[in-house]
Amino acid sequence: MYRADARRFAEAMRQINHNYRPDFSPRFSNYAKIRRVPAEEAVINVAPQEREKPSPAGFWESPWPWLALLFVLQLGAPYLPIPNRTAALAAFLLSTALYVYAVVQAIALGTRGKLPAFVLTAGLLGCALLWWILDKWGIPLAGGALREAFEARRRPAASQIFVFQLAQTAQSAALIGASVFGGSLVARLITAPNMLGPICGVIALIDIWGVLFSGPVAQMLEKVPEIAQKAMPALPAAGALSKGGANFAIQPLQIGAGDYLFLGLLFAALHLNNMNWRSAAKLATPFIFVLLMVVFFTGWALPGLPAIGLAVALPNLRYFQFTREENFAMLWAGLLVIVLSIGAYFAVQKVLPDKKSSQPPMNTDKR
Repeated sequence: MYRADARRFAEAMRQINHNYRPDFSPRFSNYAKIRRVPAEEAVINVAPQEREKPSPAGFWESPWPWLALLFVLQLGAPYLPIPNRTAALAAFLLSTALYVYAVVQAIALGTRGKLPAFVLTAGLLGCALLWWILDKWGIPLAGGALREAFEARRRPAASQIFVFQLAQTAQSAALIGASVFGGSLVARLITAPNMLGPICGVIALIDIWGVLFSGPVAQMLEKVPEIAQKAMPALPAAGALSKGGANFAIQPLQIGAGDYLFLGLLFAALHLNNMNWRSAAKLATPFIFVLLMVVFFTGWALPGLPAIGLAVALPNLRYFQFTREENFAMLWAGLLVIVLSIGAYFAVQKVLPDKKSSQPPMNTDKR
């Protein structure tokens, strides 16, 4: 037996020397079977994640320049000179497009590092704490100086305006950071690529119901708009603080914290399962931008997760293959989600206060 194996090994080595390689694919025995394959076509059969080594990260392959661009847009766009309405519309479109592109790139590249769970938890808690501190003391303190200037009917100092603007930008960044860290932490539960397809579909349906059909989001916007506004960071307000630009500046749009959370979740899951995240990032930017333009020109409140889920799912359709048992499992999971969504609807409706009436109460005293 040993001599037979030695003869086969010697034959394999001779084939290699003649620009051929052996194929050690096991058939019905443990012996190696020689297959004539040209050496230039020979590859090592390994898993894709082992064969495709990531290229060295360059400057633009890091999230930091995109995060810096977000701060520059938030702090610098309000000072753009806006001489007329045409310039205001052009500045609005450009700043919105740059913001969406920078957000998608920052999240797609930031979740690429596959950070451990304790780092994600620390980031989530740190960003949440920073948001709470700014909401409790930072924004009121920075806004107090502006309020005093307005009450005295004088223009606030440029430094006071910039401090308030910086506090708002830091609070928005903390909320986005907490959302992305939280989404990346939840993404660790997605252990198979084919789980991502149903998740994209479910979050899209829940967001459609929540925004368009009197779901929790719609109820919050109607009954407690001041709380809902805190969970929706605003995009850059181009020209709002420039001389003469305030007359033409366009009210900036807003993106909910849930959209940032699921951006972090989906891109972190793409990285953890070695899926096609680059094409997803390329599709997410135009999909989100077009959706924002529809919101701007129509005034409708539209859900953002269908566009995000579609951008992630389309380049990865080949991963979404399911067995019969998995199809039944998804059916039961979908029914469970429907039941939980109905329960959440009534729970939110009961917890949130009724919308305050704008009319004064009627006097029922007949004396």
